[in-house]
This record gives sequence, structure tokens and C-alpha cells, in this order.
Amino acid sequence: MEIVFDYSMAPHVLPTAHISPRMLRRIVEIMREFYPDLWLKKLKPHYERNGHLAFKHPIYTGLLKGVSIDTVTVAEIAACLNGLRGKANLGKIVEEMRNPDSFDDYFYQLVTSHRLSHLDPDLSLEPLLEERTPEIGFV
Repeated sequence: MEIVFDYSMAPHVLPTAHISPRMLRRIVEIMREFYPDLWLKKLKPHYERNGHLAFKHPIYTGLLKGVSIDTVTVAEIAACLNGLRGKANLGKIVEEMRNPDSFDDYFYQLVTSHRLSHLDPDLSLEPLLEERTPEIGFV
């Protein structure tokens, strides 16, 4: 699936967030590793049928609905994923973030873990309990 950004939707967003076109290309490369085109294609019909509903996924909208504040969220996700490569349970967090219902909880865990990893390189992501993340999302 070709990702084409419509800059006219929010032309001020990327310069304000200090995201260059080169950096944006790298962000897309990282996101495609973790969120393949097949997942984006599966969400597209839902948006076409239910675009007026509250269903909204920051990765989908940040990559495929033109430049918006969600594009900045995608940049943050890409930085976190890139920084936490190889950590236990990262794959499960990526999987849970595909679901709009659990995105916020796991996004918070991802970002918090990434920030803490600068202080503790041996950080391990919190294991899931009964397929859900615990209240405290990091060790």
C-alpha cells in the first residue's frame, strides 16, 4: 500500500515537530517493519464504511490520512519501537497497539518504557498477566 502524505491538511505540523522529509521516510520504513501493509489494508474498508464514527487509529490516520497531529504520534512510536528492538514482549505490545481499543494503554507503556530505557539499558518490558498489561506497565 503506497503511503502518500497530503501536506495540505496540516502543513505546519511537521516543521513545528522538527520532522524533515528524510526523517519522515525513515519513520515510514520503521513503521512498515512493525505494521505491515496488510494491516493497513484491513483497516481501510472499516474507515470507508464507518468514517463518521469515533473509530480512529493514530497509526492508520497518521500514515494514510494526510499530515496531522497523528503523524507526530507515529514519529514518536517509530522512535520508541526502534529504541526497544529486541526487548521481551515488544512483539505483544506491537500486536495490542493494532487494536484501537487497547492502543492507548499500550502506547503509554511503550513510550514510558522507551524513556526509562535511557536510564536503565537492561530494562525489560513488563510481562503480560492474563493477556493484559498490568497497572504498572514497566519493571
